[in-house]
Amino acid sequence: MPTLMEIVDRLLCIVRLDRNSRYERYFRHLADQAQLTRERLESFTDEFEFKHAVIEYVDCTIRSVYDRQDSAIVHMSPGIRAVYYAWHVQAQVDNGGVHQYFFNKGVEHAFEAIEGYKLLGATKHAAFMAHAIDLYRAEESHQREFCGGNVLTMIEDYSESRKRSQLPSLDEQFPNSDEDVFGLALLYMKTHIDEFITTDR
Repeated sequence: MPTLMEIVDRLLCIVRLDRNSRYERYFRHLADQAQLTRERLESFTDEFEFKHAVIEYVDCTIRSVYDRQDSAIVHMSPGIRAVYYAWHVQAQVDNGGVHQYFFNKGVEHAFEAIEGYKLLGATKHAAFMAHAIDLYRAEESHQREFCGGNVLTMIEDYSESRKRSQLPSLDEQFPNSDEDVFGLALLYMKTHIDEFITTDR
């Protein structure tokens, strides 16, 4: 089932807030506050704090350019993108399962997630996502029937698409307990710190 933020995001897309809106100015301010300095990055010893800091930076940055979010992410470093896409998979799977991830994002971000997992050394997650993509692609044409973007029928469409998908069968196989992705991400950052610095200040 789509999260509240997913529904809000879709509604905002419909409204098509312009770049000079109060919303974007607010998130530009937050993005300035969320910059990743060398000093801040060197202080992280806990993977949760590190993950949260990276996600906060990405989230505020992309929301400050609402109609160009994918473009904003593309210009971020491979390490930052890896952490962001890995977090996004985990958040969606934890919330509603593998099917929800593909229903909300399709397959493009899943390929980005694979590249991120490989970069961080999370080979089990990369293999899992490759298998999930194969399963999704086998049923993609049928799943698209339920992605019309009608806000009034979104929940019903989601529920029906889930019933007709094989992706929920993968939920129990998600390798979170077998491989610590964000522990690997923290180790990667410690040896590639320049890849995560977003400001000289």
